[in-house]
Amino acid sequence: MQNKLVKLSSTAVLALALISCVVISVFALPSFDKSKTLTITTDKETYSANEDVKVNVKFTNASDSDLSGVLLKADLPQGLKEKNGKSLKVFSDSVQKNGNISLEFVAVSDDGSVSPATPTEGGNVQPTGSSTQPTGSGTQPTGSGVQPTGSNNSGSSSSNNTSANTTSANTTASDGKAVNTGSGIAYLIIVLSVLAVSAVLVYVFRKNKKATAMLSLVLCAGIITTIAAPVAKVSAEGNADAFYGFEQKKVINIDGTDYTIEAEVKINYNGEDIPTDPSVPEEPEQYTISNIRNYIVGINEPVELADGTKTPLINFDNAATTPAFTAVMNEVNKELGMYGSIGRGYSQKSDHSTDVYNDTREKVKKFLGVTEDYSYDYTCVYVNNTTDGLNKLASALIKSKNDIVLTTRIEHHSNDLSWRERCKVIYAEVDEQGRVKYDDIERLLKENKVKLVSVTAASNVTGYVTDVHRVAKLAHKYGAKIVVDGAQIVAHRKFSMIGDTPEENIDFFVFSAHKMYTPYGGGAIVGTTEGLNEGMPDVYGGGTIDIVGDDWETYKQAPGSYEAGSPNYPSVVGLSKAIDVMSDIGFDDIEAHEKALNRRLINGLKAMDNIILYGDTENIDDRVGVVTFKFSDINSLTLATKIKEVGGVATRRGAFCAHPYVWRLMGIPDEQVHTYEHCADVKTPGMIRISFGIYNTEEEVDQFLARLPIAKQKAIEYVESIPIEEMRPQPQF
Repeated sequence: MQNKLVKLSSTAVLALALISCVVISVFALPSFDKSKTLTITTDKETYSANEDVKVNVKFTNASDSDLSGVLLKADLPQGLKEKNGKSLKVFSDSVQKNGNISLEFVAVSDDGSVSPATPTEGGNVQPTGSSTQPTGSGTQPTGSGVQPTGSNNSGSSSSNNTSANTTSANTTASDGKAVNTGSGIAYLIIVLSVLAVSAVLVYVFRKNKKATAMLSLVLCAGIITTIAAPVAKVSAEGNADAFYGFEQKKVINIDGTDYTIEAEVKINYNGEDIPTDPSVPEEPEQYTISNIRNYIVGINEPVELADGTKTPLINFDNAATTPAFTAVMNEVNKELGMYGSIGRGYSQKSDHSTDVYNDTREKVKKFLGVTEDYSYDYTCVYVNNTTDGLNKLASALIKSKNDIVLTTRIEHHSNDLSWRERCKVIYAEVDEQGRVKYDDIERLLKENKVKLVSVTAASNVTGYVTDVHRVAKLAHKYGAKIVVDGAQIVAHRKFSMIGDTPEENIDFFVFSAHKMYTPYGGGAIVGTTEGLNEGMPDVYGGGTIDIVGDDWETYKQAPGSYEAGSPNYPSVVGLSKAIDVMSDIGFDDIEAHEKALNRRLINGLKAMDNIILYGDTENIDDRVGVVTFKFSDINSLTLATKIKEVGGVATRRGAFCAHPYVWRLMGIPDEQVHTYEHCADVKTPGMIRISFGIYNTEEEVDQFLARLPIAKQKAIEYVESIPIEEMRPQPQF
């Protein structure tokens, strides 16, 4: 009887061990399947020295579910380099089932020693052997074709996104076996432990006729083993750093020497969005024009074109708003952990946030050239944006409808209507090229008792930079103060409120943070403390008062009197970091970069038939990165739409909230403008605007110039397809 019990117990132990291993394998171990493939494709196998090597690295998700958090990267051996300085990493929050994510780049020979290849079989899988969350970032190449291929996307149903000159016959493809490098070893240890314990127990049972005590041990081992699998699975899935990962290699020959191109993909194991993009890099030792593109949020985010393909957007609409620096995003996220009420809270977090908030005021003043000698004479006031700041200044400084403000016809509506609604406004004209007439400013100052002169530092239509210190000297000469709309200058040129002489100093400067790579709202007025305290804006509430009685109150001095309500803390944090990044790059380099982009674009547009360019296209030294144009033979709204749909390029079309200036440049008299009132956009005159950011490249300019004729042809075909001629969009608009 006892022998039968021993045999029965031994059999039970073995069965329990096998069941436990199956449970662990099925429910805990990551799947080993062929539904995820990584391929490296080159246009040839053998190259001559200095010949371009066109490379496509693609990860395809052929599984039944979407994948969350996919990092794809390539590595070149010593002796090769990426020709265009592009990063070889791309991250996607989601790759849909049957979708893919890819990198396309060009490698060339580099000076230095060669790292010969060790040929590998095409189907071998190389586990990454690491569970650490990857870092690093970069710009996903957009390809060199005229029309975007839509291949670099997350969630695309496309099965092939190699370029036209790439042959699939040269592909070295993985068999797609995904290995969870973060927890696979732990699972293997559990399985081996179960088997080992089971073997020991069986041996003991067969040697020991007294099975009663051992039976208890068997039961305990069974319970522990049964629990171990789901516990291990939960533990592994709770680890945000746990990734599937696998590698691929491809050997090419250049001038008789073998080189190995390597690629790796990592996939978020727990199937949830990871809190931060693991491809977002740490801050470099120094930000430069050449590397800043790697530190722009969303630079690789694909957009869908009219044909259903996807491609990263070429963003040429930076005068409207700019994307965020990754450093800005990271700093805001970090500071939110210590966020507390500003100025009035009693906590460590409140103290910290208040210090950051107030310290940034001093940083803003320094950024605008307010030196220590002038620091106490100027105050920084936070606002929502430039429009908000100009309206607050107007409501604080204008005391009578009879007050006179002098501005110009080059202005944005915000620097016109904010005054026009409160007092009398007179306007200096622009010349035939669209530049401000300084003689006209002085004439109007002589003929009128002007209280304020309000001018833009740079035009959002032509990019012209106004000599505001010259205007300040004129204003002060005739007893007026000067307000400068700085929205279009702060991200493009170094600006100082302090002139060569005190007469050239700027009294008030207003700008938006969202135009300098921190789109969290926000901006600032920096003005003379005395001038700001001459009045307060028509915005009242908490934060603006010293004390309130039953029917009386006393208000704070600036900046408090201008900052009613709880402040926008993230915008201040972002602004502070954006100042650091832009100062690190240096405005001399930014200016030179924009001039190169302007010249390349203008020259390319000049070569096109029926083109109309606005502003001076020869002397561009006084222009920031803004170029406006239209064609005489196609409606500008129709063309801008096709540029978006076919070319994947962001532009702006219309009169850019500077209608009187645009009408002058287009030669449209004011009486004719009335006829466009209440018209649809397609029947309203307009231009197309290209506006550059510091991250835009000459390659993007070339791509735009190549895609523009295609978009124009599509626009012409669209117009001609409208059956009723009277309903067709007219080219004069």
